[in-house]
Order: sequence, then structure tokens, then C-alpha cells
Amino acid sequence: MNNIMDFYRETLGYEDYYSIINNQSDEDEFICNDRFLPNITSKSNGEEITTTVGDSRIDVPVWFGDLNKSVRIVVLGLEPRDTNQLFNIERVGNKVYGTPFGVDRWNYKSSVWRKPQNKYFKPFNKMVNDENHFVLFSDVVKSYDIVDVDNKINDSHARENFISKSIKEKDNLMREMELIDPTHIITLGGVSYGVIKKMLPDYNVIKVRHPSNGGSLIAMEQINKLFN
Repeated sequence: MNNIMDFYRETLGYEDYYSIINNQSDEDEFICNDRFLPNITSKSNGEEITTTVGDSRIDVPVWFGDLNKSVRIVVLGLEPRDTNQLFNIERVGNKVYGTPFGVDRWNYKSSVWRKPQNKYFKPFNKMVNDENHFVLFSDVVKSYDIVDVDNKINDSHARENFISKSIKEKDNLMREMELIDPTHIITLGGVSYGVIKKMLPDYNVIKVRHPSNGGSLIAMEQINKLFN
């Protein structure tokens, strides 16, 4: 995974992101899974990070298991959001980093308000614990611009600029897939599926119901059917 981590560091600009995640030890707040980010050294952060106007909220991909497995799955969402400061892991300049889908806080005991990350925990839990699978969580577009104090305006800005950003970041996305060489790409929702089918026509791309807005159970049924 060193080549992939070097690629993410070069393109996204994080510093100690992975080491900070691996130092999160509160079993009531953070994910407890030995397959999550194996062989990463730990480093303490200890600071509370709040985003402000002018920041970019960036989700750096995370994974479960060994890349050398015969089944290598990449799960792609559209782009990050800025839903709660508890999801923020590291700040470098005006860039604030977190995990896609709040993976580092996949914990039913978590104190995060409304626990949105557990909408994803339930459908993917079986898959990420399968010893035969390598599973990486990422996004088509990696950054989300904080242009206003109102997140509804930020969300609208993200939707309006998604296509242009995805085109701009296409080469990085293609390089990311080359490094991982996935046997399956799972896209969450129709928009990401349409974009990825066009950008990556040579890969096995599968559309799954997005777990948000009441779709968690449907997503779980589709995923379990795929990999039974």
C-alpha cells in the first residue's frame, strides 16, 4: 500500500492522517476492526478541528484487508460533505481531512449526532470482515468547498460543480484505479454510476442503492446478494 499512500499524499496533501486514525482508541467512538488500515503506525493528534469558510473538506480513502487478495473492491461515493466536526481528523493549511462515509467512526455507540456514519456501517459490515476481500472506500471527487456558513449552500455548490470537478480530477481517479486494480467497483447511487461507467469503461462497475435517505437496508440486501 505504500505506493498508494504516496499517491494520496502527493495529490491530496495530508501529513499524518493515517497515523492519527490508527491512534483513535476509544472503543465507544471509533471503529474496532483489525482489518482496518493494517500495518499503519500510530501518532496522536489531540486537537479539535472546525472547518471555516475558505476551507476544503477532503476525504482521503481508507481500506480494509490486504491488497493482494483476489477480490479487490473499491466503493465510490460522489464527494465529501461537512456534516459534523467530529469527523475531522487533520488540518493542513486550509485543507481539513476526514474519512469517506465516516468509516473511522463506524461504531453503533458513537456520540456523533444522528450517527450518519452508521448508515454505511450496516450494509458494508459483512463485506469488510470477509478475509477474502480487500475493500477501499473513496469518492469520485475528493474535495468539498466551504463557501458559506450555511451547509445547504455548500451542498448546492458541490452539486453544481460535481461534473466539472470530476472531469478535472479524472486523471487522478484513473491512476488511483490503476494502482489498486479493482476486480469490482461499487458506486453508490445513479449519478456516480453514470460518471464512472463513462470514465472507467473497462472496469466491472456495479450500482448499489445509496445508503442515505432510507436506503441502508436496500443497499445491504444488494451487497449481500452480490457477494454471497
